[in-house]
Amino acid sequence: MMRALVCNEYGPPESLAIEEWDDPVPGEGELVIDVAAAGINFPDVLSIAGKYQVKTPTPFIPGNEAAGIVSAVGEGVKHYSVGDKVIVATRGEAFAEKCVSAELTTIPLPAGLDFEQGAGFSVTYGTSYHALKQSANLQPGETVLVLGAAGGVGITAVGRRDRQGDGCARHCSGEHRGKTRVREIGGCGRTRELFRSAAQGDRQRTH
Repeated sequence: MMRALVCNEYGPPESLAIEEWDDPVPGEGELVIDVAAAGINFPDVLSIAGKYQVKTPTPFIPGNEAAGIVSAVGEGVKHYSVGDKVIVATRGEAFAEKCVSAELTTIPLPAGLDFEQGAGFSVTYGTSYHALKQSANLQPGETVLVLGAAGGVGITAVGRRDRQGDGCARHCSGEHRGKTRVREIGGCGRTRELFRSAAQGDRQRTH
């Protein structure tokens, strides 16, 4: 048996309960992960409230990304073995001591990343990559405005544009935590930072 954070009825995070559930068993092409860390994202909040675009029937274990160690592999798994350190993207069930992941949505934990960092990789970097590359198909020389640049997806979006050396305008609300976060992530030569505060209104700095 494993411990899991369970949503028995839709509601706020305070309504979740820690319960014992049966250990998961891998199917064909799947792995079981001993979860060391799990990422928390806004879709998780929507999911447990019953407001996400895909409504999961209760009871369920929320959580869509984690990092940990492979503890079992199913038939047909080719690239992973028991003991491997991995990052996984799941369709729920990450907020537990163990979770199942498809081999196709599993990647090795890179050297230099700890489990906590790995657990925050899939959703934020995957979302920003999809938005900038697959959806917008940004080209060299184009500038992108990143709204909510203090959040996880915003930080990774700005980071991608900075590494590519292209223009990036970033915006966040809040005078203290958000502004500090935007400054911490650095910027390329053509980055414009936009800050909003209730007292001072919008400000823009180009550098």
